Amino acid sequence: MTTPDRWVVLKILSVSDGTFYKVLGSWYGGYSNGNFWRINSGIQRVVKAAEDTFLFYGVSGSCYECRINNYGMHLESNNIVNQMKQGRADIIVEVLPHDTDWLTLEI
Repeated sequence: MTTPDRWVVLKILSVSDGTFYKVLGSWYGGYSNGNFWRINSGIQRVVKAAEDTFLFYGVSGSCYECRINNYGMHLESNNIVNQMKQGRADIIVEVLPHDTDWLTLEI
């Protein structure tokens, strides 16, 4: 299980693969290393683990433990989303709003 410092859910509409959702997690670095990010393999299942925490299980078996109050992006993850949106006519990338009902995603 991994717990990102900041996270968002991406809705990706692909001409060839349909619609799917992914968690984009980002972590703050320290003095000797920088911030980093990771996109999961695709959300397969969502579970409410606590009043303020959701577990997003990926296709690959990964699990992201995401706290509601940490929804949002680092500058680096914002750049990644912008790069995903540019130059690809075959996909549309959307960052879902923070008040999305994660338990009702059509996955």
